Amino acid sequence: MAEIKTRDLNDVAQSQSTNLAAVAVNEDDPRPSYVQVADDLRSAIAKGEYQSSQRLPSGRTLAETYGVALNTAQRAVDLLKAEGVLVSYPPRGVFVRSPQGDNEPVGRSRDYVEIKHQIDELRSAFRDQMGVVEQRLSSLEQAVTGGPPDPQRDA
Repeated sequence: MAEIKTRDLNDVAQSQSTNLAAVAVNEDDPRPSYVQVADDLRSAIAKGEYQSSQRLPSGRTLAETYGVALNTAQRAVDLLKAEGVLVSYPPRGVFVRSPQGDNEPVGRSRDYVEIKHQIDELRSAFRDQMGVVEQRLSSLEQAVTGGPPDPQRDA
């Protein structure tokens, strides 16, 4: 495996607060640039430079860090997502997938479950109230017209 050449992009890496050292793809490496970037990211994840559920830098930051086009950096990220190493949550970003296969960034799962529970409770309460309103409306119509409500009028 050819080694990736280090470039003087420290200012870019530091200003974007990325965990990666400033590197550039090796022009002499027979692997495509996006594969070199993906391999380096995979290695950084394996070494613990990125923790489980940690957000990766933006595609633009990765492109600047590796000295490649934005499309190349995105293709590397897409490759790692296809392999199950990374997971994307638009518009939150791209995260390292946990080894247990948990798809959610830390905290999202709990928040999601709690919010979904609250929505379900509100939906149920709303349906109950709509039933009460429909019964009252029906009673009022019967009182006013002296008979059952007209189904044609409700349509």
